[in-house]
Amino acid sequence: MANLMIRRNQEMTLRQGILKLTGEFHKEQMDYKEKCRSRIKNYLKISGLHMTEEEMDESIEGGNLFNTVSLMTAEKDKKLLFEDVKSRHEDIIKLEGSIRELHEMFQDLTMLVESQGEMADHIETNVISAKGLAFKALDNVKGAEAAKRRNIKLKIALTMCIVVGIIFIFFMGTTVFCVYFPFVCR
Repeated sequence: MANLMIRRNQEMTLRQGILKLTGEFHKEQMDYKEKCRSRIKNYLKISGLHMTEEEMDESIEGGNLFNTVSLMTAEKDKKLLFEDVKSRHEDIIKLEGSIRELHEMFQDLTMLVESQGEMADHIETNVISAKGLAFKALDNVKGAEAAKRRNIKLKIALTMCIVVGIIFIFFMGTTVFCVYFPFVCR
């Protein structure tokens, strides 16, 4: 008897659990049905199709909603899908061409930067060379000025030597002349 009571209690507990789970399942099913109904309404609204609540309920209950909708939208969707794919393909081709052009631009820019780097190196070398030549020219100018002063001094000294030499020769010539021709020198 106690065994029978335990079984009945277990059976009662299991029935209550099953009823509770069935209720929760039914509630979840109704929530899911409402979510699906909302999504379908949005889809139909976006697609531009109109169905009444009864038609929607019949289609959902009968499981042929997608057959009904797909028959109505199949041709339209195919065309839209084809146009969308075609448009995307053209965009991808354009993008590919743009990427190719951008790649070529970067290559040209790289070559330009390299050549400008070489030019900058040449300019730097020429500036350094010009700086060295300018200092050398300054040294040459200073040397030329010193040589000019030295040459002027040499010319003055040479002129004085020549004048002294002429005077010396004149006096020597006069002395020699007076020695050989004494009658003239008196």
